[in-house]
This record gives sequence, C-alpha cells and structure tokens, in this order.
Amino acid sequence: MPEYAYTDSDILIKPDVQNLDSLNIEWYINDKPYSEYADGKLDNSGGTIRFKKKGHYTVTASITDETGREYRYDAKTDIYSVPQIGFEVPENTHTDINTEIKTNIIEADGLDIVWKISKDNGEFKELADGTIQNEGGTIRFKDKGSYILKASVTDSFGRVFEYSSEIIKVYPVPEVDFSADSGAEYPLPLYGYKDKNITVIPKVNELGSLKIQWLISKDGKAEKDYSAYVQGAMTNDGGNITFTNTGDYTLIAKVTDETGRVFTYSEDIMINATPEIDFTVPEYGYAGETVNISSDNSYKSEWTISKDSGKSEKYGKYADGTLTDKGGAVSFKDKGVYNITLTVTDRAGKTYSCTKRYGLLSRH
Repeated sequence: MPEYAYTDSDILIKPDVQNLDSLNIEWYINDKPYSEYADGKLDNSGGTIRFKKKGHYTVTASITDETGREYRYDAKTDIYSVPQIGFEVPENTHTDINTEIKTNIIEADGLDIVWKISKDNGEFKELADGTIQNEGGTIRFKDKGSYILKASVTDSFGRVFEYSSEIIKVYPVPEVDFSADSGAEYPLPLYGYKDKNITVIPKVNELGSLKIQWLISKDGKAEKDYSAYVQGAMTNDGGNITFTNTGDYTLIAKVTDETGRVFTYSEDIMINATPEIDFTVPEYGYAGETVNISSDNSYKSEWTISKDSGKSEKYGKYADGTLTDKGGAVSFKDKGVYNITLTVTDRAGKTYSCTKRYGLLSRH
C-alpha cells in the first residue's frame, strides 16, 4: 500500500501469501467490508481499488483457518481529495469588455490557483489585463483571437492539477471615425449647404468583412436610411452625398459584428441654404429726403456705408435713422456718392455681402 494516494488513484494491492491452500482472504477497510470505502474488487490475488472519499484508512487482509484461528495484516494509507476548479467563461467577448471569470472551487483550501492564458494554441502567457484570484476576477483581453484559460494548483506533495476552459473567442472593436479630428481623409464637416456635394471618407479599423450601414436622422427625429435625405451613395469607403433640404442632421455609421453586437458612430452636420442677398435703394436722392431701404433678408445682418470710395463704416456715421435685418429709413447728412453694403451671417457663421450705390445730390 502507498503511504498516500488520491481519490482519483487506482491502487494496486498485490499480497504476498504463502500456504494459503484453499483458504480465502477477507478484505476490510477500517474494520468494515472494503466496498463501503472503495470501488473495485479484491480477492486472494489482491486487486485494484479506488477510495471514494479522503481520509485515514487501514486496509486489512484477514484469513481464518480451519481451526478458527485468524491471521491478519494491516496497512495504513492517507487518501487525499483531488482539487476541483470549475470556472465560467463566456463563449465570446470583445477587446473593450471587462470579462468576468467566476470560479467554483472544491477541495482546494489553502492552495493558490495559478492562472495562464493561451492564444491561438500558442504558449501560455500574459495576454490580458486584470486580475484573477481563487475567487475569480475580471480581465480584458488585449487583442482579438481564440483563447484558452488554464487554472492549476500544486499540493503539498508537488502534484499539479490543471483545468482548462473551452475556447473563448475574442472579437475586435470595429471603428468608423469621420469626425473633424479623426485623421480621416475626408471627415464630415460641421456644416454644409443644400444641393452642394459633400465627400465623406471615414477612417476605419478592424472592419474586416463587416459592412457599414449608413443612416441619417434629421432635427433629432428617428434615424432612417441615408437615402431618405441625401442623393449619392455611401459604402465602407464612404462616398459623395448631397443634402436636398436644410436642417440639422446626424450622419450615423452602424456596424453589426458576428456576435450580433452593434457599434454606432455618429457626427452632426448643419445644412444651410446659400443665402441670396439683395436689397432695394434708390439710385440717387436729395439732401433732406428720407431714403427707404428694403430687404427680404431673414439672416442676422449688418449695414455699413462708405462715402466717395472711402473706408466702410457703420451706417450711423453717414446716415440718421435705423436699419434692421429688413432695412429701414435713413437720411444722409452730406452730399456725395455712397456705397451701401448689407452683410449677413448664416447659421454656420459664414458671411455674404451685397453692395449698392446711392448718390446724394444737392438742389439748385
């Protein structure tokens, strides 16, 4: 008998007997029939048994001869449990997810678990950030691939017990970036104009064979296929589009990977109509007359006036009265040739100007 063994050990017992003749050996463990403590079969030739539980055991071979005299031999052994390490891992995860590892440990009290990871059937080494202890933990895989998690413990006799997980498939995070600071070849501008072409070529990473679904929402409403709002075509490489109406839009790139996870990237764009600036003013007038200036403008406006090809100044330097976005009534102080300029600023902050000449004559 070995001095110690484990509950997963098949123990070979081979007795050395002499003068047995027709007598039979009766086998006992802790003075009870051996089958209460062990599986297997023992006879006169011995046999192989496996203990059912850990513990301290005495195995007895007993022979009783024809006179009723009993002969017995005892052998002691210690049986240790086999540590069991069960752990739950997901079938798949992503490189941006903290993956929880749950453990279920049996008969491993006082033993420290050593954790290792193998990628794509390679060597076991550090391939993830985070910590796993006996109670489990959280890790984040550094790169895409197929991983196996291995847990091992070493007992006081130096025996190593190892357990491996099923394959964990780790997927990358696809990236589609078309923001102004993305480094994309043609990012989406912050603003554009109705019926004007806009080129968008995004910066992509880890897209592989996945397809980008392009969507657009307008003025905060539900998203629709991009073709509902623009003319043109968009693919994984981007494309050229033309918005057919003004408004506040959000261009959305949606990618669904093999696991069904959806990744969404979006940028806003303001689409304006190109302002058509005009106003009416008489070609000439006389001192003391009121000059009516009229505009259909709906943008934020600024009026300036220059005299006799001089520098443009705020209109109040040369005229009395008030001018608003829609124009107004003014009277000029001195005779001369005046250039009247209307400058408007659209929602994107871009300015447009229109200038007309007015001559102030003196009466004879």
